[in-house]
Amino acid sequence: QNSWNRNSTLFYVLNSGGRIFLYKFDPANFHATQLKVPNVKWRGEPQFSYSNEDVLYGVTTKSPSFEKYEVSKDKLSTVNDATSCLKLDSSAIGVNITVSADDQRFMEVIGPKQDANNVVYIYDAQKGCRWYNTQTGEISGKWGQNGKASFSDSYLIHNARMSKSGKYVYVTGRGGASAIWDVDTTSVIPCRANPQDQCGGHRAIG
Repeated sequence: QNSWNRNSTLFYVLNSGGRIFLYKFDPANFHATQLKVPNVKWRGEPQFSYSNEDVLYGVTTKSPSFEKYEVSKDKLSTVNDATSCLKLDSSAIGVNITVSADDQRFMEVIGPKQDANNVVYIYDAQKGCRWYNTQTGEISGKWGQNGKASFSDSYLIHNARMSKSGKYVYVTGRGGASAIWDVDTTSVIPCRANPQDQCGGHRAIG
């Protein structure tokens, strides 16, 4: 989603085992130096903050929790644990982290594994949690409109990403069916794949 920091002085590399390697980059001399390997237990790709060049965000492997890593301080802290809002099965994991441009809104996908996940989880630093269950169509949380999603189809999630504004989530379902959720509402608009407009795959929304 955002593998470079905001001023292009830090980037990360993810190895085949999922370990994160951080590099300091000198744009003027085009030179990279490996930093201390952060002691984080995150699942999938993390994301650098759009507003703070020193901050990297990820989702923990043990539970679907958002974490914040301050590179210069080598400091790790928890932003929010989804289990404080949702009752989840012990097998539930979090993936596909996206953080809004102002670092106020966080998104992840929750479930047992890719193509079997069924919850889009949002945490707003001021308002609290909100979620959309793509199997039941239920949308609820501490803020926004609650009820059934306007898109009645039941589907499982392959991948999802949130816009930089934090207002929209693009959800790719298993098999390619996709939809866009207007986060403050129960409006979920389907994107029907066809030869001229392929809606499947992965997205990073600008």
